[in-house]
Amino acid sequence: MRRLSENWMAFALGMTLTILVTLFAVVVGILYQDAIYKHRIYPSVYIDGIAQNGKTLEELETNYVRFNKALKDMQIEIVYADEPVATYSGEMIQLTTNGQSRAKNAYAITRSGDALSDFWTKAMLLLRIKRYSFTTNTQFDADQIFETIAIVEKQYSREAKNALFAIDSGKVTAFAQEKDGFAIHAKAAQDATRTLLSFDTLKELYPFGESLRIVINGTVVKPSVTLAEANTYGIQEIIGEGSSDYSGSIPGRVHNVLLSTEKLNGTLIPKGELFSFNKTIGDISGATGYKPAYIILNGRTVLGDGGGVCQASTTIFRAAIASGLPIMHWAPHAYRVHYYENDGKPGRDATVYSPTQDFSFRNDTPAAILIQTEVDTEQNTLRYILWGKKDGRVAEISDVGMSNAVPAPPAREEEDPTLPRGERRQVDWAASGLTTWFDYKVVRGPELIQEKRFVSNYRPWQAVYLVGTKD
Repeated sequence: MRRLSENWMAFALGMTLTILVTLFAVVVGILYQDAIYKHRIYPSVYIDGIAQNGKTLEELETNYVRFNKALKDMQIEIVYADEPVATYSGEMIQLTTNGQSRAKNAYAITRSGDALSDFWTKAMLLLRIKRYSFTTNTQFDADQIFETIAIVEKQYSREAKNALFAIDSGKVTAFAQEKDGFAIHAKAAQDATRTLLSFDTLKELYPFGESLRIVINGTVVKPSVTLAEANTYGIQEIIGEGSSDYSGSIPGRVHNVLLSTEKLNGTLIPKGELFSFNKTIGDISGATGYKPAYIILNGRTVLGDGGGVCQASTTIFRAAIASGLPIMHWAPHAYRVHYYENDGKPGRDATVYSPTQDFSFRNDTPAAILIQTEVDTEQNTLRYILWGKKDGRVAEISDVGMSNAVPAPPAREEEDPTLPRGERRQVDWAASGLTTWFDYKVVRGPELIQEKRFVSNYRPWQAVYLVGTKD
């Protein structure tokens, strides 16, 4: 029993000595390390995942000062559609880091001023029992960048528009083809800005050799209702269009051009049906809103209701042949009228005079045809668009050939007792005679659908002046 007690005492004494020796070694080790790290950061202290042991506060702060200077000078380019829209410097957006603050935080570990607490902290760090970690962040004012993104969004974003098709009494009263929209990814650009200007990204790009780019992207937004879904007539797309220039028209003629164009707008031509210009336009007189303008009547150019309506028949003729439609009734003017040569060579006009002369074509396409008209009153132009469904046909229209040019006869003067004596008024204009032609061929693959030559024999036309004789 005595022997067991003596052994236990010896063991206890040995353990006590061991602990004391260990504590002494730790204390000595801490004191030794303290001398080494007197002005340096202790082990197990990390900034952004990197151990900072052995570094001085001055070293860390110098690195961050250098980094912040580079951020200040850095250029940030905002790009849309591969084109720069704005450039900012880091200084303009007050871009900087809290790195110097983090350096001070790391250095302050073990330097609280409480000797016992600091000693204990040093022991935990040296024995790798405890670890301190700090994260560097960037600060910036992105309002200017976000404002630029908002401007791009406002300028280039547009809503998708659904197709519109409404019909009343056989005429389309509301029509619009669907239009794709476009969405600028503003939030994604803002998120990309935050990511680009984060410390994690910038430290990987440092040193900054080139401008950093924030790219603004967008995507097409499809409408929910297409033209094919909006109507039951099979109308899906543009099948052809024609245009003309009415520059030089007197006010009464301009009024009649616009009125007849308005009457054609929205006209629906069912599949297989004949389009008649005269029937579609209806009565042409002062009672239906037309004004006096020059017309050809009995071999003379005289003022009459509806002068200028032929500008509309000419434009729809050009749209019909561009669409490859079969022309059933057509005739040129008796003489060359300069309005129809404003935008090209002579020979592509179509005259109408109800009830003796009509212009007509047949709709032999797979769907109904809708006539939509556009007027540019600044450029004095008409644009008639035929909507329907394509069937693979292609219209081939040759250049205009010309021959048999004949000079205009000398001007003629006629006395007019209704005009004051000495007043001279031109009522007819000189035009040289000419024969013109162009070939019109419509094919669908190897199939020849139609072939026709349009020939115009323009008579030479004499200028006429009225001379007043009234006293």
